[in-house]
Amino acid sequence: MNSVPLSLKSSSGLAFLVVLLVSNCYSVDAQSYFPIKKNQRWGLINAKGKIIHKPQYEAMSAFDIYGYATVQKNGKVGILNDQAKSILPVHFEDVRILDTLLFSIKKKEGWILINQKRQQLIPGYYQEIRKFDDGLFLLKEDNLWGLAKEDGTII
Repeated sequence: MNSVPLSLKSSSGLAFLVVLLVSNCYSVDAQSYFPIKKNQRWGLINAKGKIIHKPQYEAMSAFDIYGYATVQKNGKVGILNDQAKSILPVHFEDVRILDTLLFSIKKKEGWILINQKRQQLIPGYYQEIRKFDDGLFLLKEDNLWGLAKEDGTII
C-alpha cells in the first residue's frame, strides 16, 4: 500500500495540486506590497523588489483583512493602507483598526474613535473603545461600560 496520503497519479491528487498552485499564485498577485527588514528597520517592497517605503519602522504588522498595516517609529504608532499610503500618521500611543473606515486611537488622554478623515466621531476620551455591532461601540469610562452610536449618541 502506498504511504503517500495523496497520490499525484490520481486525477483528484493532480487537481488538488493545480488548485493549490493557482491559489498561491493568486494570493501573491493580490497583495501589492510586502514587508522587508533591513538594519533592524521595516519597510515595503513591491512584487518586483522595488522599495516602496524605505526601511524606517521599528515594527510593522502584516496587512489585515481591511487592507491596513500598523507601523511603529520612535515609540509611536500609525497606519498604512495596502497602497502604502499613510492613513494615520505615526504619532499615536496606540491604534486599533475597527473596520475599513473606523479606528480607535490612543492619545495620552485616552482612546477616541475616528474615521479615515481623522474626524472624532464620539466626543470624549475613554479607557477603552470596542466595536460592538454595526454602528455601535462599547465605551469604558471610570471602569464602567457604556454604549454609543457611530454618530456620537450615547445610549
